[in-house]
Amino acid sequence: MLAAAALLVGCTSSAEPDPAVPSVTHATPSMAAGPAPAPPAAPAPAAPACGDPAAVVAAMSTRDKLAQRLMVGVTGAADARSVSENHRVGGVMVGSWSDLSMLTDGSLAGIATDATPLPLAVSVDEEGGRVSRLAGLIGAQPSPRQLAATSTPEQVRQIAFERGRKMRDMGITIDFAPVVDITDAPDGSVIGDRSFGADPAQVTDYAGAYAAGLRQAGLLPVLKHFPGHGNGDGDTHTGGVVTPPLADLQAHDLIPYRTLTTQAPVGVMVGHLEVPGLTGSEPASLSPP
Repeated sequence: MLAAAALLVGCTSSAEPDPAVPSVTHATPSMAAGPAPAPPAAPAPAAPACGDPAAVVAAMSTRDKLAQRLMVGVTGAADARSVSENHRVGGVMVGSWSDLSMLTDGSLAGIATDATPLPLAVSVDEEGGRVSRLAGLIGAQPSPRQLAATSTPEQVRQIAFERGRKMRDMGITIDFAPVVDITDAPDGSVIGDRSFGADPAQVTDYAGAYAAGLRQAGLLPVLKHFPGHGNGDGDTHTGGVVTPPLADLQAHDLIPYRTLTTQAPVGVMVGHLEVPGLTGSEPASLSPP
């Protein structure tokens, strides 16, 4: 529930994370074989600023509970203020179409803080590489495939932490990253170089490191695209896509999720993917429980 995410990332202190998070110099063990040792701990957050989470949600009207499940794309500060004040949605998304001045002048952060019944969650698609909405503000980052080829998981964690801290300073609370799809498809294909690789263990290690860095910076990382777009037969931006059968996904594409979904807090983005043996003709994003 988006309200839970808003409580998680919006009701704690907005103080900047301690920049002195120590670097780990020893080799990083594989997370694919089981949970890795905990990364350096970030400072404990201040007490929630908006009360007991369960009580806050319980006090909402049914309409507000439904609205809190919505996250909508906005064009700029005026649009964000309008959807917050008039519709009381749970969050807004900064997209390629958005006026980024609302991030640099502090207006979006103020709108998010003043929102009711909960602070707004503010999200962005910032993977690095060719999916980078904020490159002009926080700098460019090599693609995940390049990172896996040139960096250690610890270096990737540090990169994500530094970029995440810049995003958090601008009011971003959720990053729709990292990609945990597994593929060796060409760089420019729908997933391609957005993936950390074709090996489930490698993707688990690098995506897990990236998610850890974002968490340490105060952002909620979101794993995508569940249950696995890397070996789908097309591009979900342009049409229906069918994945390999469920048994194949369980033996390959779903492996990273078994580890990374245990490392809370973390979100999961469901893809518009038809899964033979599971969803029938409906995509996973519309599949009933």
